[in-house]
Amino acid sequence: VADDRRHQGGFSPEHGKSNSFLDGKVPVPEFLKAPIAGALVRISPDFSRSEIVANGFRNPYDFDFNERGDVFTYDSDCERDYFLPWYSPCRLYHVRLGQHHGWRLRGHERSFRVPDHMPETVPALADMGRGSPTGVLCYHAGNFPKRYHGGLFVCDWTFGRIHHAPLVRQGDGYVTKTEVFLEPIGTAGFAPTNTVSAPQLAAPAGGFPGQNIGVE
Repeated sequence: VADDRRHQGGFSPEHGKSNSFLDGKVPVPEFLKAPIAGALVRISPDFSRSEIVANGFRNPYDFDFNERGDVFTYDSDCERDYFLPWYSPCRLYHVRLGQHHGWRLRGHERSFRVPDHMPETVPALADMGRGSPTGVLCYHAGNFPKRYHGGLFVCDWTFGRIHHAPLVRQGDGYVTKTEVFLEPIGTAGFAPTNTVSAPQLAAPAGGFPGQNIGVE
């Protein structure tokens, strides 16, 4: 990764960009002792300590931090329920510390999400419809037009798309209106699994097994 990050999940203190989730400056609420459904877990560098940062996810593949230290992820739908009344689409989340993000069931019961309007759940930043969420990138590189800076690029493996979600501050959170940034035409196969930014590219690069694609 070429934008001063060691990995796809946080800034590297070696490069002068420490993140409060990684360095422990943000305390996790004491009541969050056991996860419900999927969870984001913070683990100390020596693996001696771990704590649940947030829970209530179905199957998020990736997450990333913006420059404020906020965490974002792209959570999965339950594709087998697409034609059923309780189907829940894929979702973008601004991850909230110590809070639940809607998914409460597990195993064969994994077909229900608490509605966004309920007080005990974090509402989705955006509902994304059908898909298979993979890579998440908060874009900080300087080569692409300014309107993309600070926004999210998220990958959809099923439909071969990369979506862009500009992040606009509102109160203590964000609002967004997503758009399709990249998708194949004709019979061209494209199944992005991750996205990174690099100095020589104007836009993120999406890759799928055995091949990388750079967007210039």
